[in-house]
Amino acid sequence: MNAALDGMRSVWTRSQRIRTPAFFLAGVTWDYATLQLESAIDQVLIAVYLVGVLILVVATERHDRKRWLPEIAIRAAKALPLATQFLLGALLSALAISVWRAAHPGPASLFVALLAGLAVANEARSDSGRGTASRFALAGFLSYQVLALLIPLATGTLWSPLPALVGTAGLVGATIWASRVHVEGREPPPTIHQRTQDLVIPTIASSGAVLALLVSTWLGLVPPLPLVLKRAAVATDVERTADGPELADPIWTDSLMRLVLGRPTVRWAPGEKVLVYTAVHAPTGMDLELIHEWEHYDPSAGGWVSTDRIPLTVRGGREGGWRTWSTKTRLSEGDWRVRVQTPYGQELGRVPFIVDKLVP
Repeated sequence: MNAALDGMRSVWTRSQRIRTPAFFLAGVTWDYATLQLESAIDQVLIAVYLVGVLILVVATERHDRKRWLPEIAIRAAKALPLATQFLLGALLSALAISVWRAAHPGPASLFVALLAGLAVANEARSDSGRGTASRFALAGFLSYQVLALLIPLATGTLWSPLPALVGTAGLVGATIWASRVHVEGREPPPTIHQRTQDLVIPTIASSGAVLALLVSTWLGLVPPLPLVLKRAAVATDVERTADGPELADPIWTDSLMRLVLGRPTVRWAPGEKVLVYTAVHAPTGMDLELIHEWEHYDPSAGGWVSTDRIPLTVRGGREGGWRTWSTKTRLSEGDWRVRVQTPYGQELGRVPFIVDKLVP
């Protein structure tokens, strides 16, 4: 028995370098195998993951700064990085899966790469300001993104960013306070410089991460979860059938196709129409209005000019995304794009194309 225990300890010691990535991958695998975002139980579980990560941020910060911790936390100090990586893997994969299962691999890959970068940044040295900055940047990013995902899932209604921002301010503020609060008689009082540094670095890091996420969402680089633009196409006509819309000579404009083939060109004659088709993934039970904003590039103005804002109804729950489209007959030659937006200005994606006028 003792020999077996000694062998297990030896294996555990030799596996030190792979423990952290192994626990991170375990969290990812667990989520991929079990997660159903539209289940109330799984929504609660994601919220528990977030609270768990924030508690571990507090424990890690206090441990690294030699501040007071309960005895049980001190005894478990060696397990803090492993527990953090497991919960972080589960939480980041929940966000990634919400995109990956719904979207074309192009936009999904960008979002997953962003999450992977955050996970790597979290491995910064814990005894430096970089470690504190990366942890609180992660706390701000996760708090906002998880709340922006869970609030619509739980209520069945798309909200503006404001409720998620207010919730993020509360969660991150509580995390900063708990990480820095002085326990009288159990630790030396911090200097004024320490107090300032303890407040400034986490505040700037978390605020910067949330601001970057908001800007990325507004630019269409990151989808405004839980909505995802699944597919898009440009066509000249559509026919309704029992199996759904049938597009006439569609030109699909998924991100990977645009990288290979460039922007599609539509051959158009005056009086004909151009149609932009989108399939948008939304949760079951959520009905909402999206906007197709048609824009034309005006060389004389040196920028994009909005010509039409067309509201469209989207209903959640369809595996392939709710399919809808908008049309326009009064066009001109040149560069066009349709921005797919929520009523709050969050951008799901852009459908760019070139109009080439047919000469009679």
